[in-house]
Amino acid sequence: MASFDYMTPCSPSNFVGRKREIDLFKAQMDKVMAGEETAKGIIIHGRSGIGKTSLINKLVTVAQNSSCYVISHEIPLVGAEYVLDDLRAEIETLPKGKPFQKPTKRGKKGKKAPFVKRSYEIIDREKYLAEFFKKFTKKLDGNQKKVVKKGMKGIVVFIDNIERFLFLDLDVAFDILKGICDQITTVDKKGRPFNIPILFVISAWERYYPKIKYILTNFEEIGVPTLNMADANELLMKHETGAGLSIDEEVRERLIETSLNVPQMILYNGGYISENREGVREITKDLWNEKLEADVKTGFDRELVGISEGERKIMQAFSMETVNFADLVKISQGSGLQLKECEAELNNLISKKMISKEAAYYYITLNAFWEHLRNSLGDIAIGAQAKGIMLVAEDDAENGRLFSDFLHDEMERLRTDAVTAGLVAPIELIARGYERIFNSCFRYKYYNASFEYILLAGESYVKINEIEKASLILERATNMFKANDLGDYARDVLTKTIDTYQLLGDQTKVRELKLDLAQLSLSKAEENMATNNFPLARANYSRAQRLLDDVGETDQLINMIKTAADTFMEKQEFFYAWQFYGKLSDVYLKTGDNSTAASILKQAADKFTSIGQNKFADKLNEQLSKKIPVGGT
Repeated sequence: MASFDYMTPCSPSNFVGRKREIDLFKAQMDKVMAGEETAKGIIIHGRSGIGKTSLINKLVTVAQNSSCYVISHEIPLVGAEYVLDDLRAEIETLPKGKPFQKPTKRGKKGKKAPFVKRSYEIIDREKYLAEFFKKFTKKLDGNQKKVVKKGMKGIVVFIDNIERFLFLDLDVAFDILKGICDQITTVDKKGRPFNIPILFVISAWERYYPKIKYILTNFEEIGVPTLNMADANELLMKHETGAGLSIDEEVRERLIETSLNVPQMILYNGGYISENREGVREITKDLWNEKLEADVKTGFDRELVGISEGERKIMQAFSMETVNFADLVKISQGSGLQLKECEAELNNLISKKMISKEAAYYYITLNAFWEHLRNSLGDIAIGAQAKGIMLVAEDDAENGRLFSDFLHDEMERLRTDAVTAGLVAPIELIARGYERIFNSCFRYKYYNASFEYILLAGESYVKINEIEKASLILERATNMFKANDLGDYARDVLTKTIDTYQLLGDQTKVRELKLDLAQLSLSKAEENMATNNFPLARANYSRAQRLLDDVGETDQLINMIKTAADTFMEKQEFFYAWQFYGKLSDVYLKTGDNSTAASILKQAADKFTSIGQNKFADKLNEQLSKKIPVGGT
């Protein structure tokens, strides 16, 4: 079972994937360390169990290997108000090469920065923040120069579990972080650059990300998605080896899918298989089908089997809490147990590692398990409503009936509420449902509805950081529309597909898809020309022009613009012809071929003169004199 440890962050040797997230971090870190005027903060966010802390640990190594000092903090349930004071003191000790020692006693004020206060303790917020910034940034510039002299590029500060500031009514900490990052990215009183190479990297639970991002508008964000199948396979195989297991390839794939590609759930279910394999080393399809699959699919419900009535009452109490921690008195009140009885049951749960304790506070050890309790025992209004409506909608779509406007509006309201609240499970449920509705609508040739629902599915997946999944379903939908000669739908879905691949940073794919979109736009322009729909033809030619220019396909761009200009001329659409001859000239100017650029304008002017369109001839000659002065050819 040790090899399938799902309770602690992944060890460096077992870490897999996350190339995109690591590359985004490195790019932002390099900008900061180079002294560029850029965001000094990154929010890493994702659902519980997705591997945020494992990623943070990996990024710590990346920063250290990039010659940066690294400071790591986790927001505690007790003493969170001292974290920034300790952070400022630790920054000051870095160039001295001395290990930082937290003070054993605390005064009324922070030594290097004021303590973070609760909202009700602050009388004058503006004055309090100004004092905080002044103390925190005092001597910071000089201290950074010492860092550089030591041969280091700068400092990267990692802060895990940042959402605890919200739990503890210390949300002013986010205003403080925002202000600090603003101040170290501006100029000092004498107008000199005050661009200190410090990067703050904080991790936040997706549930609380919307509120945190609303405040930290000057932070970049990196969303952590589920693992793709290749990375999930690699993760599982590494743990298989450590446990002395050999899992059939098909079984491994089904286990990953059952675990929704979430790393923690993959290891949790892998551990269950390891414990219940009946002494065999090979996990075959027969063993999976007959004895393992049904139990694996129950997920965290397995933890609720065999617990005492008192333990169940405590779990029920936690499921009704808005945050994952409470003291003994609050749990006693919520569970209806007497204090001594409640404490005894809590200690039993601690021994089972289901609950942990920090000072006077108890909390469900796994945030993912707390989320599961909320979904199975607590207040799950959004999830329950979404599931009910989606069942009706999918049944209607499967039988050739369109989703009613009322139910559609209700579902969108729930989706908006879930996005606002950072609730991953309902959003994922809705995204999967919309994807299935798309498939059913497409089968019945309800193309307008299928178009609408695939866009909503893609948008929903992006909201929960599943950008790769969004890219794949949108690209698949594009190809389905193209195969059925539905160019209008294909173009619009392809535009969204390009946006998602841009988010992934896959420039090779973006270029390929832009060329595809340019061809679709060109085909539509030719179709518009054939039906004399000239405004739309111009719009589609212009879209193709922008796309070809973006990907650097100059020869194709020149041929396309020349064809457009000549065709508009033949159709006697002189205004559009004049525009495109000008655009053609601009392409040559951009490549440095002034001679050809001038020749195009002269020849076009002569064409307009020969047919009595002197107004456009004069415009082209004016362009020629302004863009290419005498001697400029």
